[in-house]
This record gives sequence, structure tokens and C-alpha cells, in this order.
Amino acid sequence: MPPLSDLALMIQSRYPFIAVETSEEDRLETTLSRVAGDLRVPFFVWTVTNGLHRYGLPNAIYDSQPPLKGLNNVAAMTGEAIFLMKDLHRYLADAAVARKCLDLAPAFGHDRRVIVMSAVRVELPSELEPLTARFTLDLPGAEELKSVDTGRSPDLDRLVDRLRGFTTFEAERAITQAILRDNTLDARDIDLIVEIKKEMLRRLQAPQGVAGEAEEGVESAAEEQRTVADEHRVVCQHRACH
Repeated sequence: MPPLSDLALMIQSRYPFIAVETSEEDRLETTLSRVAGDLRVPFFVWTVTNGLHRYGLPNAIYDSQPPLKGLNNVAAMTGEAIFLMKDLHRYLADAAVARKCLDLAPAFGHDRRVIVMSAVRVELPSELEPLTARFTLDLPGAEELKSVDTGRSPDLDRLVDRLRGFTTFEAERAITQAILRDNTLDARDIDLIVEIKKEMLRRLQAPQGVAGEAEEGVESAAEEQRTVADEHRVVCQHRACH
């Protein structure tokens, strides 16, 4: 089942809260806006710096930056909606904020109203954990990675293969680094992207056996495909464990 359908199903399952651990806030916002469009419900975004606003509109609700006031504004809204509240979990040590979430849960459990909490790591108090579904935002697929390239590579399919396992930000950074080397993006730069990925794997402390396998992977087409799969698996396993 595609990730978009998974998330829509989770929202329609009437969980009052969904926790998403990701560093890709922009991708999560885009994904949630698509889900909201499919479900035909409004989509709002809250941060402690900007307050609560409807996605795509510039003006936030007045004085909605404090977490408790942001939740009070959420509570005052009638009708189904998706609320992305970034880093809200950081404020759940405040008894009033945690209590407000518990107060909202019964009503949110009866329709498609849901608060999505996002951060690189989302740790929740024990009383909220049973009320919360956890969703994993998959790494970008081939089509998303192709859009990162924007038609600059003459060997797009091979480039996308080498970018598998990167976030969109990491993919953009790798492509930019390759272009800055010689002001172009060609087959030699794809090999540079391989080296960038190896360096990332070393930073992630990948097993030596896998790193060694990756070093040998560019000798033939068959070895190259095996290396791509191994690199993708190692990066995904590391992200899942952390």
C-alpha cells in the first residue's frame, strides 16, 4: 500500500494523535496537504514561533504561539481537520499542555480530527502513548528523486539509483556538490555521488563488510546494482534504528 494511503488510513482510523519522526518537515507538510486534499478536510500547521495557521495562507491566528493557546485554538475549531504541530512533544512536560491533549482526545476520536506531532525524535508521556499512532515517512522514491535532478543529468536512471537512500535534502546537496566540481553533471559526477554516499555510510558507522562491498561495487554493472541495494538497505536500517 502506498505511504499516502497508509497515512490517510491512519487518520481515518480515528487516532487523536499521530507521531511522525522525520527531519524532512517540508516533505511531511506536502504529504499531509495531499492527504487533507484527498480527504477533503482543512490542514493547519502550528509552530511555537509562528503560531497556528491554515496551510498555504500567510497569517496565523493571533497569539497562538504558546502551546496551550495553540491547543485551545485547535479545540475551538469545529469540523474535521488535520493539525500538524511541530515539536509539540517538547512541551508535554507541562501538565496543562498534556492535560489539554487528553481533554481533546475523546472528541478527536469520533471524527477525522487529528493532531500530528513531528520532530526528528518524538518522545511522549506514557498517558498519551496509547492514544498515538506512529507513522514512518518513507525515504523519497524514484519519482521524487528525479524531480530533484530537474533534467540536468544525461543518465537520469543511473543517477536516481545512486541517490536511493538519501533524503531529498541530502540528494540536493550531493547533486550541488557534484555540479560545483566542474559546473556540469555527467557520468563522472555520478561516480562522485557514489563516493559521497560511501562517506555518509562511514559517518553512520555502517558495518565494515557493507562498506567494503560498496567499495567494490562499481567494477561491473551487476556489482553496481548489488551495491546500490546494499547502500539503500544500510541507510534505511540505520534511520529505522535511530
